Amino acid sequence: MVQNTPLSVLLLSTDEALCARVAGILSSSDSIAFDLRCAGGVVEGLEMIAANPVSLVLCDTTLPELNHGDVFSEMNNCQPDIPVIMIQPQEDLQAALEYARAGAEECYSQTLLDQISLPVRLRIVVERRTQQSLYALAANVPQITSAKPSPATAVPKGFQAPAGKRILVTDDDASTRGIVRDVLESCGYIVEEAADGYSALALIRKRHLADTPFSLILVDLMMPKMDGFEFIHVIKLRKWSAHLPVVVLTSRGDKDAVLRCKEEQISGYVVKPVEREVLLDRIAQTLQLDSENTPAAIR
Repeated sequence: MVQNTPLSVLLLSTDEALCARVAGILSSSDSIAFDLRCAGGVVEGLEMIAANPVSLVLCDTTLPELNHGDVFSEMNNCQPDIPVIMIQPQEDLQAALEYARAGAEECYSQTLLDQISLPVRLRIVVERRTQQSLYALAANVPQITSAKPSPATAVPKGFQAPAGKRILVTDDDASTRGIVRDVLESCGYIVEEAADGYSALALIRKRHLADTPFSLILVDLMMPKMDGFEFIHVIKLRKWSAHLPVVVLTSRGDKDAVLRCKEEQISGYVVKPVEREVLLDRIAQTLQLDSENTPAAIR
């Protein structure tokens, strides 16, 4: 049975015979689907990746462009963490080691392509790189679940927010906004609400012009009109809101959410149903980090 989502593979080569050979090998797989694209050089390949990201790159080592510049850095700048596999005309251990040191995921010889179960090897490489990225993100992205914060980091009993801290709660569910508002106002935060992304953007702009900006944005991922990630993307593009820390309210504690949190530079997330201690702990930590990392001119 073929998987539902094809693995998109970009082959960089001017060798038509090699392109046809790789296409034949990948199309023969009964269990793994591939979307193979070919580019005649590194520059053309980078343009194709910029337009449509791929799962993996196969690179013919006979390309003249490989003698100029750092192809691995260029690929990574275009699409971070993309695995690159080198294909040699014949086995060359010394060259393979040099490619590995430079950043190649693996190095295959053309003479062995039919013998190494290429479709399976490519699938393994993509899965391995994906898991490595997820583990790295899990270590760097603050993740808040329904568990109580530890005594060492939890906000103290009777906690009161620093004066003037204004928070925008953006959620299409009125009951959730009400619960969050009650919790935050009980600790002294100034709270405003928005039922969707467009309303929230208008409020952020209004507060900016009035010189009473928000200190933090709480936003639900699943909203009509504009979902949470689209909303975050917009505020990060605008000069007057790009610096605002964002905490996501979500019932989706999945790997995809973790990846997107990293991509959008989100401070963290709180899983619904919201618990008082968890919410206050995350907001207090985020505001403290923002205060430490934000230049005084922006505050």
